Amino acid sequence: MPSAVDFEKILSATLKSSADLAAVVGDRIYCLYIPQTAKMPCVSFQRIYGRPANTLMGASGLEVIKMQIDCWGRSLTDCKNAAKAVRAVMPASGPWGAHLDEDVDSFDGETKYFRILMEYTIWYCENATE
Repeated sequence: MPSAVDFEKILSATLKSSADLAAVVGDRIYCLYIPQTAKMPCVSFQRIYGRPANTLMGASGLEVIKMQIDCWGRSLTDCKNAAKAVRAVMPASGPWGAHLDEDVDSFDGETKYFRILMEYTIWYCENATE
């Protein structure tokens, strides 16, 4: 049975299925950390938390998940293009739906990398069939 604990696999497959995102970052989509040898631009993501939506009758099979998705690049244009592609591939409904809560543009003066941080709230139905 699928579990929200493993939601990273579902998100990774969704991101990697986007031709528009691949046109910007190739296959450089990483869960939790970016390898030191990674080239830019790239995307990283992490599950901030998962919380089951339980009822008085017990587990509902529905879980709310907070995900952080970061687009990294040597130029702000690369980051913006990656962020647009990520936003376009995130589903609004189905076995899971994503809502963008906020995004933030930033620049790291030490590494000279631009970054767009996006936080999503995701509703995932563990017992849904695709």
